[in-house]
Amino acid sequence: MKKLWVIAVVLLMAGSAYAEERLNLSGSYRVRAWSWDNFSDLDSDNDGDENQYWDQRFRLGAKLTVAEGITANLRFDFAEAKWGAEFSEGWANPTEAKEIQVDRTYIKLDKEMYALSIGQQWMGWGEMIAIDDQVTGIIATIKTPVNITLAYAKLDEGAGLADGAADVNEDRDFYGVNAEMMMDEMSAGGFVGMITDGTPAEAEPMVVGLYAKAALAGLNVTGELDYFMGENAATDYVGTQLYLDAKMDMEPAMVGASLFYAMGTDDSDETQITAVMDASGDFVPMDIGAGAFWTLIDPLGAALGGDVFELTDNSGSMGLNVYSSCAFAERFKVSGNLGYLTPAEDDVTDLDNVMIVNVGVEYAMATNTKLAAAYNYTMVDGDGAYDDADAASVLGAMLQLSF
Repeated sequence: MKKLWVIAVVLLMAGSAYAEERLNLSGSYRVRAWSWDNFSDLDSDNDGDENQYWDQRFRLGAKLTVAEGITANLRFDFAEAKWGAEFSEGWANPTEAKEIQVDRTYIKLDKEMYALSIGQQWMGWGEMIAIDDQVTGIIATIKTPVNITLAYAKLDEGAGLADGAADVNEDRDFYGVNAEMMMDEMSAGGFVGMITDGTPAEAEPMVVGLYAKAALAGLNVTGELDYFMGENAATDYVGTQLYLDAKMDMEPAMVGASLFYAMGTDDSDETQITAVMDASGDFVPMDIGAGAFWTLIDPLGAALGGDVFELTDNSGSMGLNVYSSCAFAERFKVSGNLGYLTPAEDDVTDLDNVMIVNVGVEYAMATNTKLAAAYNYTMVDGDGAYDDADAASVLGAMLQLSF
């Protein structure tokens, strides 16, 4: 608790000590209510995975301009926890991780010819599928007609800092390069990223990705193609996946569709992977509560692979997701999506298909304040373990203030 008060006092003092143009504060507060069922086992007869609870989070970001083009950046999450489980009798759990989480602390130099950021920061390339993570490291961009970004991140120091003392002390590091060209109505790029692992595990995945965005007569099209390789001791990492999305704004409505394809594998010495760096979880565009808010509960569930590109282990996938939203009466917005996925490699799974339905609604109560609700329904069909699979569902509600 002392750390929380120290940071609060420091920020208050900073706000009075520096002029507004030097210090910029932003953030949000949210409180949510949840009710969900069957995501762990797809079995209605088991009541052990019926969950109803509340949670909350207060997020605060600070950006201090030290000089022209030089900033110090911080972001904190205060009391991010479930009521009654990670709080007790009105007081926050004494575990400091629940009182305050510091997830970004870095400096950034943004000049005419280059940009450099050092510290704990977010890194994401392309459509944030294969590379999307919070990292502690260095990201440097050379600003040319084709922007070149070089990235290094320290992932793990192993069992100790003395690397030469034992193999388990060796480090895990990320190295990557991204090249991107941007034009008025189009951008395109490619990246290479890999993890080096000096420990006995020798888990060293690598990805080569290509991505593009274009605006064509009111139609916004995006896509990413990823190819994975590498190894984990005696097992080879494999994976080829494609994501395409197209949407059109037709005020006050928006409609869109996404296509997914990923190769699976039935070789015993191969393992499919779908990302190299992905702290937020598997890439599932349908998990955002139909646009109302991010549910944090994967609609593909723990009983499946939890990934739109890998429905079960090594199965790959093929699928389509259609979505739409509409704003009306100034303060209301409704949205929904329907997704259908099936494995690409039938020999490694009894699963036939998965269908995901989301509906959501938002109400703007006041400026920067919204009340939202979302409902997700996931249906599974297949043989064996999936022959009698029951549907999974989640209902959520949220009040959020942003500043």
